Amino acid sequence: MEQIYYTQCPMGYGLGASNGYQVKRMTPGYPASSDFRHLTLRAFLPGTRIISPKTLRYRRDGEFAEIVLLTPRDREFETEKGRWGRPGGHFAHALRLNVEEMRRLDHWPAGLMEAPIWRHGDPEATRGRPPDPCDLPISQFANESGLLAVPGLPHGLDEASLAALLTLTAQVTREARTLYLIGPADRHPGVIALLTLAFPPRLRAEITFSTFHDRPEELIGLRIQGTTPEARPNRSLLAGTGLVVDLASPISVLGRPTPEWARSLARDLIHPSETAIFEFAARSRRVAKARWETSEEPWSDDWLDALFLLGRRVASPTESLSGPSGWDQWMRMFEWANRSDLLEEVLAIHGPSWWIERSDQGDIDEA
Repeated sequence: MEQIYYTQCPMGYGLGASNGYQVKRMTPGYPASSDFRHLTLRAFLPGTRIISPKTLRYRRDGEFAEIVLLTPRDREFETEKGRWGRPGGHFAHALRLNVEEMRRLDHWPAGLMEAPIWRHGDPEATRGRPPDPCDLPISQFANESGLLAVPGLPHGLDEASLAALLTLTAQVTREARTLYLIGPADRHPGVIALLTLAFPPRLRAEITFSTFHDRPEELIGLRIQGTTPEARPNRSLLAGTGLVVDLASPISVLGRPTPEWARSLARDLIHPSETAIFEFAARSRRVAKARWETSEEPWSDDWLDALFLLGRRVASPTESLSGPSGWDQWMRMFEWANRSDLLEEVLAIHGPSWWIERSDQGDIDEA
């Protein structure tokens, strides 16, 4: 794991040749860059002297992940003398993780918001010393009861709103766009943590985010971004690169019904029964094993519907097919499982002659 500290500091306190924003400390393997937009944050909410919220960001750089916590402060510099200088400043602590380190987190960086690993300041003149050692926590989702380990689920969202947000999260990831959430800044970390946790780890890794930015259009390529009404975001401009959702208004999926997988997942998150917890873990194992032809495919409603239907059929193998429509739904799921290399689990329960048993029950005749 590589690290970087980025902040405003006087000459001699960081790696720059003068006062101002600069890299304060950096491990030797951290890639040098002149683009620090993802490490920047305006200290005050627009037009106020109210300190901006602590912000967590996650982005991808090829096989590597960068996770950064940005802590605003009320003064430009922070040294042994305390805070001084002009109003405004912040300290950014970023981690660069490889695939194995992300796997240790279960690909859930949103769960690091309150982790004790972060530095919120570095007032001493470090004179080129590397950042202090940092030990990643082991994911709390290493066992099947992990779904219950997140406090405050479902973060003030009703079932219909949560299902709509899950649908939109899959849509922007599939289409390489951004879901912009407009609402109170202190609400975004919980909502984003929930929306990313909801998906299996293999998919979860693709949902990059920023919990807050007063000008979200400046951060390109992130899947979810939070901002506030006070920032007066240019909604027309944001709509050109993604989907804009006001958390203070009813949330819906415009132009089409909410897919079954999203409704089912929202119910499980709001009412996490023992069955839901077991299926949460089983679904993650299936997606880890599955194959697909394009990066967009597993984010499609059809693919996710089939994944959830497979779980339901495995859990209730004797469930009625309910006539022609049920038989057609089953056959589509069976074909999907075959394409996705997940047929073995179905056959282990039903056996290769499952269709003969169904015909004895009258399902084929009805179809």
